[in-house]
Amino acid sequence: MPIKAGTFTRGAVPLNNLHPVFTTVRQSMKHHATAAFHRPPERYNCAQAVLDAFQSVTGRSVAPVADYKAHGGGRAPGGECGALYAACQCAPEAATALRSAFVAKAGSTLCREIKGERRYPCAECVGTAAELLSGCDTQEKRP
Repeated sequence: MPIKAGTFTRGAVPLNNLHPVFTTVRQSMKHHATAAFHRPPERYNCAQAVLDAFQSVTGRSVAPVADYKAHGGGRAPGGECGALYAACQCAPEAATALRSAFVAKAGSTLCREIKGERRYPCAECVGTAAELLSGCDTQEKRP
């Protein structure tokens, strides 16, 4: 199979052709979360944006989005990033993996540390948490 220049591969199989449904869902969840974050009409905080994206894309209900208003801006339990907290609540069985992957990208799980370093903005945390969450919730995805 000829492979176009710029295509990432594993062996002879182009990675961008492995799971088009999962790629679409992942992009959709990330897009939905970042589009809802601090934007009208909802003006969701980080935790609400990730929760809303998860529930909208998967059709699964975890909690009312309004309940997560208290978890944004570093107010999640233990000072955890609200976006990461929401992702972990949506997929508790994958919480450890989500946190590890999030630390690899953002440098910490704690909002205060992430904001203090100013190298990973809140909008990036929202996108990252949603993208990581979409990757671990593959069994109940809808095309």
